[in-house]
Order: sequence, then C-alpha cells, then structure tokens
Amino acid sequence: KTPAPLSVIIVTIDTLRPDRMSLYGAARDTTPQMKKWAHSALKFNHAYSAGAWTSLSLSALFRGVYPRRLDWTWAYETNRTRLLPKPYEKKLKKGEKVVKAFALPMFDPHQTLSELLQNRGMKTAAVVDDGSSQFLEPSMNIAGKFESYQLVERVTRSKRGDPGVTFLARKKLKELVKAKEPFFFWAHYFEPHNGVGRRHGKLKFGTSRLDKYDLILQYTDRHVGQLLEFIDRLAEKQNIAVILTADHGERFLKTHRGHGGDLTDANVRVPLLLRGPGITPGTTDALVSLVDIFPTVLAWTNTPAPPNIDGYPIPDLLKNRRPRPSLSETWYLYRNKKVRTDMVSASDTQYRWTKDLVKNTETLTEMATDPLSEKNLIHQVERPELAEAVEQYLEQNRRIRVRDAVDKPTTSRQNSNPTTH
Repeated sequence: KTPAPLSVIIVTIDTLRPDRMSLYGAARDTTPQMKKWAHSALKFNHAYSAGAWTSLSLSALFRGVYPRRLDWTWAYETNRTRLLPKPYEKKLKKGEKVVKAFALPMFDPHQTLSELLQNRGMKTAAVVDDGSSQFLEPSMNIAGKFESYQLVERVTRSKRGDPGVTFLARKKLKELVKAKEPFFFWAHYFEPHNGVGRRHGKLKFGTSRLDKYDLILQYTDRHVGQLLEFIDRLAEKQNIAVILTADHGERFLKTHRGHGGDLTDANVRVPLLLRGPGITPGTTDALVSLVDIFPTVLAWTNTPAPPNIDGYPIPDLLKNRRPRPSLSETWYLYRNKKVRTDMVSASDTQYRWTKDLVKNTETLTEMATDPLSEKNLIHQVERPELAEAVEQYLEQNRRIRVRDAVDKPTTSRQNSNPTTH
C-alpha cells in the first residue's frame, strides 16, 4: 500500500459552546489560545453536531453516518458510575445497584475512522478523558479500535483532567512522530462538562452558571493551547492536518445547566476549525455537520470511503456549496424501553425544523437565538426542504434499534448499508 500523504489529529472538547468562546466573538477572553491558533485554520460559523449528547455525536462523527443508522446496545449505569451490559448481576459489587440505562454502539457493525485508517497502514492512538463516566471506555465502542487508547484517569494520578490530556497527548505524539510513519491521533478534553472545582481558580467572572462555565473554558483553553503549540512544532517536521471541534454544546436554564434535552443552537451548534489540504485559513459561513469529518479525513489520507455514508468531504462542500441540510437528533429511552425524548431536526444557516416524535409536534425556529425566547415560525416562514429532509430520514430510520447484549446476534465488524436500515 502507498503510505498516507499526511497524518491527522482530531482534538475534541466536551460540552463546548461556541458563543461563549472569544474565538467566536464572546466578550470575555475565554479562549485566547485557540483564537491565536485559529489564524492558521479555517473557522466554521455553521457547524452542527449530529447528536445533542456525547454517545450520539461522537459515534456519528467516527462513522460518518447519523445516529439512527447505528445499532445500539443497552449499558446499565450503577450508583458507582460503572457501565455494565447484560448480564450484569454477577458483576455488581457490594452496595452497588443499577440506576440508569444508556444506549451505546458496543456492537455496531460500521467500521470507524480509526479502524479504516489502521487497515490502510496508519498508526492509530487516542488520549481520552471521559470524566470517569465510562462512556468513552474502549468496550463502549464510541470511537472504535485504536492501537493505543489511553484513558487519563487510569494512566496519570498527578495530572488528571485537561492537564493530563495535554501531558499524555504530547508524550504519545512524540512517539508517533519519532516512528516517521503517518498516524491518526485523537485527543478528547472533558472539563467544560463538569462544574467548577478549585483547580479552575478564583471565580473572577462571577458566581452564575454561565460565569463558572466561562472560567472553565479559559482553563481548558490554556491546556488545549499548549497541545496546539506542540502540534505546530511537530508540523515543522511532518505533514499533519488538524481538526478542532466539540461533541455538543450546553444549555443554561434558570435552575440548572445540561445538554441532550433538545435540539436548540445551544446544544448542537459546535466550534469547528480545520487545517489541512484544500482548506484556506479564514472564516466561512458554509454549512457543515460533524459527520463530514469522517469522509474529509479519508480523502486527506487517500483512503477509500465506505458506501452510503451521510457525510461529504469538507473541501468538496466548500467548493460546490452543496445545498444539503444538516441533521441532528437527540433521544433517551427508559430502562423499560419506553422513549422519553426523541427529536430530529434539519438545519440550514438560518432556520431549524424540528420534529418531536414523543409530543408529535413540529417547530421552525430561527438559528442562534436565545433558547428561552425561541418562537415557532412554522406559519410565518416556509422551509419545505428542511421538513422534507427530516421526513426522508425518518422514513428510512424511524425505529431506534437498541438491544441488550445478551440478545445481540454475532456480527462481523464490517460496514452495513445504512440506507437499508
């Protein structure tokens, strides 16, 4: 096989909302390091996640297809935040009990980005912080198999969280560059997902949830910036493309903050910065989805893409300005299999059409507005192409396929045809 022409690094930051970043014009200087680095990249003003929470979003990103097309398996969370598939009874420790259930792509047959690139001959490695949630444990299969997969909380006790990601990522990248072979590397930061601890410093912005969130962003930016500077030094010796983004955003309400509950801009609009072939530094209003990262990396590395994926190489989108709505979804099922939340939306750069399958309602809202003041414009504005995109997607994928591990048929890890689902 001909070696890949370059290496690729993806940096994801959990729960990162672009309108709180000074990189995207926020008044507070929350992300000065990323803003500085962005001068050498292309910044996207209209990038959207395929899902409003981590497992939906990252599973789609690493497979290039929207979440409903995947096969999901129940993972049961205990009061000790462990995730266990069935049968779990003999695995419970004294005093431990199951409290929640989540759907994860443990046995999904689609090959992931890392697996395709590894088969292509590239080295693959990841350094991941999942905040001890276990969602990003290798067995949960959100990102697929890597040759090296380091969870920060397991590897370093002295430097956990964002500092640990930067420390371990730099160490691993040194090894990869020293080998002088093309590689694919993923780093995932987590601390914006959490509340403020002492490690983030004094509450200089104030005590509201947004004030505390902005402080965490400034803290995370410092450590991400250190990694980006290190990558720039490595790029002087080796051809490296870089993608910086988030899995989803965060919504701030009067009594709490959170994500996954709806498909407002606060939840599914994400920052996206690209530096690689076919990308000119600057800012663009082109509409992109995180599922477009999958075919973009494959194109950059001259790796054949599997059939029937939902994403498009981003350089092609920039060139052709393909008029394709961006789909997002969020859903949550109770342990008794009853659906609590199920929404699908289609967006352009101005409006979002959302279908709520639980409430059986449809809304059309203007983008980038305060979620608390959003108005349903469905009788005032016509966007039939958005409604059609949602209906077409649901015609193909109305049912969410979630099973218990004990009910899962044995399948080989190969690409299935999502259009037949």
